[in-house]
Amino acid sequence: MKMSKCKISNIMPRQMLYGSFNFVRLFFDLVFKKFKITKNEGLIEDKIKKEFLCNFTNILNHERIGIYLIIKNLIEKEPNKNEVIMSPYTIWDVVNMVILAGGKPVFVDIEEKDLVISCHSIQKNFNNKTLAVIFTHYQILSDEIFLIKKFLNEKKCFLLEDCAIINGSSYLYKDKIKDNEFRLLSFGRSKFVSSISGGAILYNNENFYKLLEKDLLNLKNPSIAWIFNYFLKTLKLKIISNKIIFKYFSFWIIKFLHLYFFEKYSRLGDNDPDPICHKKIPNLYMCKISDYQIDNILFKMNRNVYDDKEKRLKNAECYYKNLNKIENIRFLKPSFEEKDTHVNFPIFCEDRDKLYKFLIANNYDCSTYFYKNCNSLKIFENFSKNLPNIKKIEETILILPTYPNYPKENILNICKLINYFYKKF
Repeated sequence: MKMSKCKISNIMPRQMLYGSFNFVRLFFDLVFKKFKITKNEGLIEDKIKKEFLCNFTNILNHERIGIYLIIKNLIEKEPNKNEVIMSPYTIWDVVNMVILAGGKPVFVDIEEKDLVISCHSIQKNFNNKTLAVIFTHYQILSDEIFLIKKFLNEKKCFLLEDCAIINGSSYLYKDKIKDNEFRLLSFGRSKFVSSISGGAILYNNENFYKLLEKDLLNLKNPSIAWIFNYFLKTLKLKIISNKIIFKYFSFWIIKFLHLYFFEKYSRLGDNDPDPICHKKIPNLYMCKISDYQIDNILFKMNRNVYDDKEKRLKNAECYYKNLNKIENIRFLKPSFEEKDTHVNFPIFCEDRDKLYKFLIANNYDCSTYFYKNCNSLKIFENFSKNLPNIKKIEETILILPTYPNYPKENILNICKLINYFYKKF
């Protein structure tokens, strides 16, 4: 089968490498300025409140700390309630944050059509000990969120929306937050608006603002060692993904490991490795955010996030148009509107591993990893349930790249290869 020449791009968690970081600026801050803290915190909080229609926001070192602080303060307010309904298809440290805050995770299955928990599953698991629901948004904005918001508002129960990968969705800019609702943004390395780490809580509840104030005052300044460690991790990824280095070195190492040692290195692209169950909240988490991080976030927010999102939507739609007639592949509910983000394009296929190796062998990037199935992790076995949808998704998901600068030629070639694969095999 004749193919046009592939423009090799990264296989590793490619959104991690989206955007640039001013390493020179950080170096001079560390060496000469002793690393300033939170000078611009008010500036970024004002910008977030204006853009995201909220009265209160707190900028944090990590999004996950927001989950910990919210659950902790809600339990202090309502000590007879501690159950938190959530999807275990998430990063493992989100589950840790619930446990460390004094909550009990109640895992529920997700829907195959959009990867979210349904209002029906929440109703089935809801009782007088239910404190809150954590709703994780994925590629497309599911209508379930509006049913859930209505139900929880009637029950006077709290809702935490994990919006880590939907920054850019029109939903965040148009839907006003209610008093029982919290939204959490992430500014980590893998996000639309990125820094080495960062997060924010968005809400409209003045009483909660007063509750949270004491915790925020107790946050420590981050150590130079911590910042420098994150700096080195980001620099390493930047070097590995450099266009020239990746094309002539990194890609071939990754390709070799995946083709010949697949079982051992199939999770090489896992950006959420080495899960552990924390006994206490790590000290490095409970730190203020630095000016370096804030400046990076402000710079990215001032860029046109919508332009990048629109490119991702077009790339995702291109995949769907060229693959939707293949009987062996399942898709999420097709939606490519301004409320959606499509940080990547997942497909679901029974021959996932064979197809994955076939695409890698032909020099096209993809990944078998999206989120961690925390329901299957031994560290959380006390909360484990029979959740067949998540298990099936984990075993069949294949992630195709949609990042803004990915050549359309590559997308069309990937589609041709996948069509060829299913006709041949």
